Amino acid sequence: MVRPAHRTRRLGRAPGRLAIIALLVLAAVGVKATLAPRPTRITSPAPVVADGRDITAQGFAQAFARAYLSWDARHPEQHQRQVTPFLSGSLDGDGGLQIPPHGRQQVLWSTAIQDQADARGEHVITVAAQTTSQLLYLAVPVQRTGRGFLVVPQYPSLVGPPVSDPGVAPAEEPDVSDDGLRAVAQRAVTNYLAGERTNLLADLDPGAVVSLPTAVLDVRSVRGITRAAADRVAVEVSAADSTGTQWTLRYELTVVHRDRWYVRAIETAPVATGRRP
Repeated sequence: MVRPAHRTRRLGRAPGRLAIIALLVLAAVGVKATLAPRPTRITSPAPVVADGRDITAQGFAQAFARAYLSWDARHPEQHQRQVTPFLSGSLDGDGGLQIPPHGRQQVLWSTAIQDQADARGEHVITVAAQTTSQLLYLAVPVQRTGRGFLVVPQYPSLVGPPVSDPGVAPAEEPDVSDDGLRAVAQRAVTNYLAGERTNLLADLDPGAVVSLPTAVLDVRSVRGITRAAADRVAVEVSAADSTGTQWTLRYELTVVHRDRWYVRAIETAPVATGRRP
């Protein structure tokens, strides 16, 4: 059937009109979400800001430490094969570690705990490694060549753990006297630990980005709600998991007051900007 020309033109313009209407609706929804006191969803995270650490070099140091500290006296040649690829050719192929005639050792876990530059600009990365016999701290020198390759240019060092000071007392914080703020902070932490996403969203600011814990806990009591900073409150709770394990936990909440109090962040920022929001 042949349609009249004016009807064909109207139908041809319809998709364009629909697209314009859809854009206007989306724009209105966007403005409403920005101004609304209660978000209907968690907004997209902000871009991640790098903090300057070389995560590749840290991984390289950990891989070396695991190879270096794992050995089996029944197969001494295997230790050298697994260590040599990391080392400068000017060093001994076994990294200077001569394994004993009997026994074996494996690394159960490892983590890089310090990354600092020495006088030559090379990185010295300290790796904590729990072996089947003891916990060791290995300082691994790592150099990046002009072509971007990584190498262990010197023998590693066995060092001590990070220095702690048990005598340091926490800073005193005043109690929060605002009943509305106390209620929001307690409710937010309770829903956060319980994994109650929908209930938690009701107390989140539209710009909040929150990642729920993988473990679900039931808050048994609130030990204190204090003012940690001008825009942050600290909530200390006693909670229990499904096994009956009891936890004493502290959370700092970044808060903002609009028509009432809302939570902008809970403890850490999952977008990993290197600072609290």
